[in-house]
Amino acid sequence: MDDIWLYCPGCKRKSRIKVYENTTLIHFPLYCHWCRKEFIISFVDKKMLMEKEKEISG
Repeated sequence: MDDIWLYCPGCKRKSRIKVYENTTLIHFPLYCHWCRKEFIISFVDKKMLMEKEKEISG
């Protein structure tokens, strides 16, 4: 089984989330510590789809 690191859809840097090739995520809140944004993503069949972007204030 291969490990896959998820990348931020905003800044394209590697996130702190690691998934496997058989992982399925639906409406997952992916937070990027680099650009400080939260993205709602779906990850199915090794493909990531961004659904919504949310800027974190504070």
